[in-house]
Amino acid sequence: MKPIKISAMALGFGFAVFLAAVVYEKYDKKEQIVGGYTFANVYGKETQDMTVVLNDGENTYTFKNAGGQWMLEEEDMYQAAVKKLNPLFLSFNNSRIFNYAQTGQEDFEFIPEWTIRLFYKGEETDKVAVKKDVEGIYLAKIGDNDKIYEISGEFDFPHKSGEWLQQPIFAVENEYIKELKVGERTFEKSEDEVSFDVVAVDEKFFLSNILWQLSDFRAEHTRRVENLNLKHEFDVRVILYVGLIYDLSFSSDGDKHYVTISMETTGMPLQGVKEFIEENKSLYEGWAFEISDERYKAFSNVR
Repeated sequence: MKPIKISAMALGFGFAVFLAAVVYEKYDKKEQIVGGYTFANVYGKETQDMTVVLNDGENTYTFKNAGGQWMLEEEDMYQAAVKKLNPLFLSFNNSRIFNYAQTGQEDFEFIPEWTIRLFYKGEETDKVAVKKDVEGIYLAKIGDNDKIYEISGEFDFPHKSGEWLQQPIFAVENEYIKELKVGERTFEKSEDEVSFDVVAVDEKFFLSNILWQLSDFRAEHTRRVENLNLKHEFDVRVILYVGLIYDLSFSSDGDKHYVTISMETTGMPLQGVKEFIEENKSLYEGWAFEISDERYKAFSNVR
């Protein structure tokens, strides 16, 4: 009886191995089935070897990893906002197909909000077209498969290139500013180190607007300086109590307004300021930031 039991166990084990092999083969062929991963071909792979291409039907956004930083190709390879990319990368690992879509219409037309293409070491691995239905469920077509699936994940992305950038480009609150120079105008803090010595009502209005702009300075686009033909217009200098100086140079290229930014120190900066400049200079050196007309006028009206 023992040999029979052993044979039965061996048969059972063999069938289990066969079944596992079939399942593995189906997964290895990346057949999209309910319960499987939406981005099956990059699941578990290192993101530094990936390129991500998003298309919303009008614009394309290409993200490439360089030295551990994600760069946006359409913005001359400026740093992308990690907080905007994190939901996408989480979806690469966690998004699953949980049902076939119940569209309820025979003539249902699938028009994707986003088409996501993933490349691993230069080779395309995944293509997923996604849209959100009226109930907030994400529908998807995966690869060249015409079937529509319901998938989990987060695919609500910005449709403006500037919103994908590491923003704000520049941000300093009023309380840290010691002195402000706009063109030929100089504004200094009062002895209370809170308010500026400004008397005229119109100056107070313009200065208030400038301080608000400096607290959250955002760009519409970024460009390498060498790719532009900039015409200098005026400068803004922001001097902080800690001994850090920001120099903003306002220029134009045709009908677009740009700002270039550099940093330096006063004679006796506080400890850590020089290190701060060294750590952040790559955000500014060689870059020109396109700004809105509204932001440009806030500064040009004062000088």
